[in-house]
Amino acid sequence: MHPNLARTLLPLVNQPDFNDLFQEYIDSKINDIIREFEQSETDMQMWKAQGKLHMLRKIRDMQIEVKTSADRKYP
Repeated sequence: MHPNLARTLLPLVNQPDFNDLFQEYIDSKINDIIREFEQSETDMQMWKAQGKLHMLRKIRDMQIEVKTSADRKYP
């Protein structure tokens, strides 16, 4: 992630009230998709569920990525 974009996103990820609720929401969605993955009957359904899980986990971990990218010093 580019440092300028990360600095722009910092106010969003540093709001504790929003962040806690957002994390709970993402975790509940992850649990729903895990259930969908476990109950999938075809390979295509399983692959779609895996993709959804990957994206939800990226969104869940966005706070860490934004903070590290914003702190990174480039020459």
